[in-house]
Amino acid sequence: MKIVLLEPVEPDSPAAKKINRIHDLLESKGHEVLRQRADNSLFESVMKHQPDVIINLASIYGWGKTNLIPAILEIAGVRYTGSSLLGLSLVRNYTKLFPLLLASGVPQAPFVITKAGSAALPDGFHFPLTLYCDVSRNGLVIKNQAEMKKALKNYPAREDVVLQEMVTGEKESVYILDSAPFLSPGHSEYIKPALKAYQLLEARGLARFDFVKSDGFYLDEIDLSPDPLDERLIRLAEDYGLDEVNILQLLLKHAGRDLKAPRRSISSRLSK
Repeated sequence: MKIVLLEPVEPDSPAAKKINRIHDLLESKGHEVLRQRADNSLFESVMKHQPDVIINLASIYGWGKTNLIPAILEIAGVRYTGSSLLGLSLVRNYTKLFPLLLASGVPQAPFVITKAGSAALPDGFHFPLTLYCDVSRNGLVIKNQAEMKKALKNYPAREDVVLQEMVTGEKESVYILDSAPFLSPGHSEYIKPALKAYQLLEARGLARFDFVKSDGFYLDEIDLSPDPLDERLIRLAEDYGLDEVNILQLLLKHAGRDLKAPRRSISSRLSK
């Protein structure tokens, strides 16, 4: 199988090591593996090489505008791992994501959407809070009123932000692979809301949903491009008799299963 490993433009050192590891593991299974950065040459390179599958590591080990990469890959008509433009964009737009999940019955810790210039702690809310701003990669922990006031000065006054109570408790990760629980106990109370979130986001391939259990349980984090070499995933896979190679092979098998076959006609026209 001809595979393209799509890397972020500037991977950090830990990411670069994992990319090298994935490359070596795939080559050890006899695949032809090409490496491509997610830069302006992406579309031309894909059309030239016509890979069987693209492993979208850019969305795993990068950020920036990596949520837009699936749009290019779908125009090129190639199969790729991970979720589409819609899912990858929605999970970084918290002011849209949180209300959607709540309205669909996915349990959320209490949150409020407010303007940065007039944000105040709602009645019944307690510190610490997490401050989320659309497109930012991670939330900011806010411990008190003074910290909140200082943090909000960094945002335009009319920009919408999310303030969410932090809930502490036992955490558990649920993996979903193509709308089915993966390496997860079938009786887990978290399966149903994880599947609901997966479907709402029109996720594809492998995704991870982290829950925290307190007085009830809440969805704490979503990763639609989970690291295939993440230590938690590897440890869990070992309990099921799977290793790194098995996980990568599954990602290849399930890559873009809802997509049509690659549009070779585009390539042939470009090559003339």
